[in-house]
Amino acid sequence: MGTQWLTQQKGTHQNPVWIPPELCEVMPGQPYRGKLSDFQTTKMLTVASRPPAENARRIIGDGRQVLGLKSQNPALVSALSWWICDARVTDRDARLPLD
Repeated sequence: MGTQWLTQQKGTHQNPVWIPPELCEVMPGQPYRGKLSDFQTTKMLTVASRPPAENARRIIGDGRQVLGLKSQNPALVSALSWWICDARVTDRDARLPLD
């Protein structure tokens, strides 16, 4: 059935569960390998051409929320043995000269 119809296979190889695409939801941030529309291409180029200072501001301001790390998650901390720190990590020797 799954090879003849447009479906998403979930479950196991021995016990497949075929789900129609109408019931699936693409989560934000997932890769897309199809052709982008002109509007999508324009939006992508706008984001890609931001100045470094704006990118830094967005990472510092919105980065944790975008990644779903806005608050300490006890389950995540215990599972991965790491925590979220409010301080930025900087390396003075890694800076590029402005000249």
